Amino acid sequence: MNSPLLSPGSCSDDATVSVVVHQGSTQSSSSRTNVRNSWRSSTSRSASVELVPTSGVERPNSFRSSSQGSASPVNSSDHPTTSAANKIVKPLSLSGDNLLHVASIGSSQESDDVAWSNTLGADDTADDFSIRDPHFDLTTAKMTKLFSLCSPDDNEMLSYDGFRSGLEAMGIACDSDEQFQAFVDVVDDNKSGTISYEEFLSAIQEIKLAQLFNDAFVRTMPPLYASVKSRSEPATLGSIEYSPDRIRSVYPINHIKSFIYSTKPTWATVRWINVEGLNTLLVRRLSVRYRLHPLAVEDTLGLRVKRPKYVKYDEHSSLVLQTLHPRSLEMVTAYQNMYRASLLVLPEDDSPFDLMDQGELESRLRQLEIGHVMTLPEQLSLFVMKGVLISVQTAGTTCSTLWSALKQRLSISYSKVRQHSTAFLVYSIMDACVNELSPISQTFGAKLVMLERLMLLEPRYFDLGRIANCSKQVKALQMHCKPLFEIISKLVASDDYTGETLQYFADVQDHLTTIEEECEQHLDRCRSLVDDFNNARAAQQNDASYILALIAAIFLPAQFLTGVYGMNFPYIPETTYHYAYFIWWAVMLVVAALIVLLFKIKKWL
Repeated sequence: MNSPLLSPGSCSDDATVSVVVHQGSTQSSSSRTNVRNSWRSSTSRSASVELVPTSGVERPNSFRSSSQGSASPVNSSDHPTTSAANKIVKPLSLSGDNLLHVASIGSSQESDDVAWSNTLGADDTADDFSIRDPHFDLTTAKMTKLFSLCSPDDNEMLSYDGFRSGLEAMGIACDSDEQFQAFVDVVDDNKSGTISYEEFLSAIQEIKLAQLFNDAFVRTMPPLYASVKSRSEPATLGSIEYSPDRIRSVYPINHIKSFIYSTKPTWATVRWINVEGLNTLLVRRLSVRYRLHPLAVEDTLGLRVKRPKYVKYDEHSSLVLQTLHPRSLEMVTAYQNMYRASLLVLPEDDSPFDLMDQGELESRLRQLEIGHVMTLPEQLSLFVMKGVLISVQTAGTTCSTLWSALKQRLSISYSKVRQHSTAFLVYSIMDACVNELSPISQTFGAKLVMLERLMLLEPRYFDLGRIANCSKQVKALQMHCKPLFEIISKLVASDDYTGETLQYFADVQDHLTTIEEECEQHLDRCRSLVDDFNNARAAQQNDASYILALIAAIFLPAQFLTGVYGMNFPYIPETTYHYAYFIWWAVMLVVAALIVLLFKIKKWL
């Protein structure tokens, strides 16, 4: 299944995307038309582009990909090696026009960072390169508002001056009129003298994405560059593209730039993009490529794990999930089987836990202490679009387990997920996450059974804190399930999920309900064990008090006689009798025996 994502020497959507561009070069209108390869069209065209290099110095904030004025914006290592005779040169361009070959369109050292037009009003505020940088916000609400502020005509078309104002408002300052005119000639390929909204959006999207592949430009964005440099573990990008009769999986993707600029193949119904590790620059590139909402991106890149939520935006819907995973799947599965067997054992038979002695119980309970059963919550962010799903995960257990589980399902050609759209893939991801919770829950049940048996074996030295720790583990699992149930309820109520997919989401809800009920039963058992422990301690105290009371009752006659004969009367006849001492002991023993006999008759002893 693992094949190169972009195979060399092909004219289809699978072909390696490469480009040879130079500063200041231009193309004829016919050439631009021939190289059109829009992501909105289902067909893919290729054409050989021959561009003549000219001299010039590139600005760091240029929209071009190359930071040193090299011939190609793509490093040679980004593509498989192909022969000169067979290599198909295609524009590395989302809209199809070779926008990247024009001279610097961006703020230079001599110009202001943002050259706002009079139409939009002056603003001297410094650029904000945070996660929610407005210059990289390409959402429909932002772009339509910006387009309307640039004074379109009655036909909803922008003049060149309005287009330039829109570029400047997005932080793309033009150094000269010649540069801007060369750029407009590429964008307005039909030479209508106006710019449509689609051309306006595509041009800005092209430039913003090219900026993010320009190392010199990224260095001018201190917070973004610092966040990239601070990531000690680089992110890994993977992709699975599939249809009912075909699947292509690439993990990891080494040619990131070519992949991001590529489109979903015409034969594929779904493209699943998986990002393992939080890399700010990579997520920003994907957000520009697929126009992800800044708030959703901020939730994804936050340092803290967010509460699960579902939000629907204009371009996509966003899900933030928390995932829990067993530390050792083999261990929790073994305890799950033992727990199930103990529930079905007959009264005259022994359960697996009844055969364990104190030493074995202590050893097994040490394996199930806090932190040994399940991982800490990890965040999984999903961006759901028509035909495309992007998942971003922290580098950890989530990545390997989720990716392997879903890949196993997708490898079966007749599986449901292969026959459906991204909505069913969302269900499959959530189902895979929920399926890992049941073994954890039942492992906690097995732990409680072992604690109960240990308390029966050694009630005097039993540590009540163990039950409190187990209760804490169960509560953590229960708190994890409740938000997931709410998320699924919102998905079911959404218009994006209909038909058969709703039935499968209902099955996940039932599964979560079962796990929550198990957690509640475990908590009840914890409370019951605490009550049993307290009752056992109280019974021990009562027994001790009872025994002491019996002893006091037996010796009460002796204490009485001792008090009588110990009084300071001048004459007590019995004390002068020669055998008085022996008679006293004989009487005391007889009285004690009679008292014990009475207790036996009354069944008090």
